[in-house]
Amino acid sequence: MTQGPLPLILLAANEHPNETFRIHLWSCLDAWLDTQSSTLTYDEIESILSNQKGTFLEPFRLEGAARRTALFLTRLSFTEASSASRFRIVSQDSIGNTGGLVITSNKNTFYSERYELGKNRLKKSNLRFFAPSINIDGPMKAKVGNDLHAIMSSDDRGMYVELPKNLLNIVDWDLSRGGLIRELSSKSHVGPKKLSLYSVGMTVEGTDNGIRLAVKSPEALIRFSTYVVQSQTIRLIAETRFQLTVQLPSSAEGPAPIIVTANDDFASEWMDVKDFGAPWLDAPDIQKITDWSFHHVSWLDRI
Repeated sequence: MTQGPLPLILLAANEHPNETFRIHLWSCLDAWLDTQSSTLTYDEIESILSNQKGTFLEPFRLEGAARRTALFLTRLSFTEASSASRFRIVSQDSIGNTGGLVITSNKNTFYSERYELGKNRLKKSNLRFFAPSINIDGPMKAKVGNDLHAIMSSDDRGMYVELPKNLLNIVDWDLSRGGLIRELSSKSHVGPKKLSLYSVGMTVEGTDNGIRLAVKSPEALIRFSTYVVQSQTIRLIAETRFQLTVQLPSSAEGPAPIIVTANDDFASEWMDVKDFGAPWLDAPDIQKITDWSFHHVSWLDRI
């Protein structure tokens, strides 16, 4: 089961700095939802939300973009193609993503309290949910700028791609986590044929300054030079929320542009929309989202 790009599309529909583009994305989302044959109408869900006050200790509030998103996701969870029978909406005043209003496919509701002695507590809930108070941390280009790049260099001993610590911090790659280097070495690949780093003679090393990709043996240098001349890419993958795709400079020297890509579970604490699907966006719309924020793994081959 996958989340898909829906969380990223909703993030852009709510927070992209261009109002016209936000309106456009919501029109795409609503038009797509109309094709999904939801069993609940917006008016029915709006009525449920309006009548829900929560509890004295845990009042329920949902306004603005959070309310619009909750309405959309609740309708989407109860479509003919969905296997969900319940959907949980956390109050936007709540800290975290537990508790909240539970809506069932037959329009019944109950309120799940976070309070230890509360009624209807869902101690282990695997329900699809939306928690508007969760902030999506990530390499938003609006915050870090467009100048995301590694540095490539070469000498008489080899070719190197350096990823400095400040770049690693942007994508929450923690070098102190022992498995990171091993994961990058085993999961990453090079070029359109997605050859493993090992097969092209590339090693991944942790350094005091960050991470270094190195090609040193004479045979490997000859083979790897083909990728450099063609300005091919290295896709760096680990068990983290984000990937990095490095475009090699054909000169083998200088800045190596980077595309930051969200893995499928990057927003799993914000919402659980596994197998809900997502609208098909045109390439220019995807580009506007990635120029503002980051890519999604399901879009990598579309631009």
